[in-house]
Amino acid sequence: AGSDYASGTKFRAVVTDFKKPTIAELELREIQDDELLIKVHSTPVHFADQGYCRGLYGNKEDLPPPPSGVGFEGAGEIVKVGANIDSSLVGRKAAFTNSFTDEGYQGTFRQYIYLPHSRVIVYPEGCTTDYDVLSCAVANPLTICGFIDYCQKNGHTSVIHDAASGACGKLFLKACKKFGIKLINLVRKDEQVTMLNEMGADVTLNYSSEEFPGQLTEAINEHKPTAYFTALAGEVAAYVFGQMDRFTTLYIYGMLSMENISLEPKNILFKSQRVESFWLTVWLSSLTKEEVEKWNKTILDDISKDEGTFSTPIGKIFKLEEVLDAMRHARKSGSEGKPSSEPKNSPLPT
Repeated sequence: AGSDYASGTKFRAVVTDFKKPTIAELELREIQDDELLIKVHSTPVHFADQGYCRGLYGNKEDLPPPPSGVGFEGAGEIVKVGANIDSSLVGRKAAFTNSFTDEGYQGTFRQYIYLPHSRVIVYPEGCTTDYDVLSCAVANPLTICGFIDYCQKNGHTSVIHDAASGACGKLFLKACKKFGIKLINLVRKDEQVTMLNEMGADVTLNYSSEEFPGQLTEAINEHKPTAYFTALAGEVAAYVFGQMDRFTTLYIYGMLSMENISLEPKNILFKSQRVESFWLTVWLSSLTKEEVEKWNKTILDDISKDEGTFSTPIGKIFKLEEVLDAMRHARKSGSEGKPSSEPKNSPLPT
């Protein structure tokens, strides 16, 4: 199936030398027996993508040699399958992930990508959900499912979350309301406080405000959070976690501040505080097949709804060649919706 996508056909992809991204011209190769070839229609732009382009995301020893692809998720159409894959999948919509720790990492900011079936979520025939929406159906929604899973398995009924005005923060707010978890949101601007409160937030605090220390103490005393999910890390996370009670856990899942966390050993020792990481790939690998299917179905049943728990608003659409503009827009407007690049709008070179 998909004989039109012959080896040697040229296409475009974003690559990086870990200083800045550029556009490269590549060629399709022969498909392997256990692979799917996907024509990429849409890929969201994450802060992680921007850090990765500069060599700031992940340990340097784990990064592939440059030039490297860019991008960790996307959505598109299955156009060709290997000999061991059911040919009826050709033509179906799919969402997918590709981590730089995967063997043969290609990145998702490209017009075509080869992936094993295990990295692909194939949607039912007749799926009418837009590719832009499907492209945001993996990393952030599954991350939030992971947070909920951690809460449920560890008995966290009240938690703190920073960078709460971004796409992930909005999803977490809606998910906590759905699953009955109290949430203290931390943001850095008063207008973000207003925005989240209008979404029905339990508590939203501006950590840049002079009143923040007193407000945080009051919120901790009232809601008694036992977990703190930080995308910021740095001084903010260190301060907030230092104010939390005994037997609390700090989950680090990002490093937006690009600062180290300086924690007091006496808190770790005498307050029995714990520090753990949350990385989506590791969490997914810890689940049973049935658990993975459960969370994927939870997302799929929800994302097509305008007000769905896991639906992500799409900000502005960029062409593949406009990747630098897309990243600048993401930095400036991260709380307004997820920017998306559309490789389908990048014509094949003649």
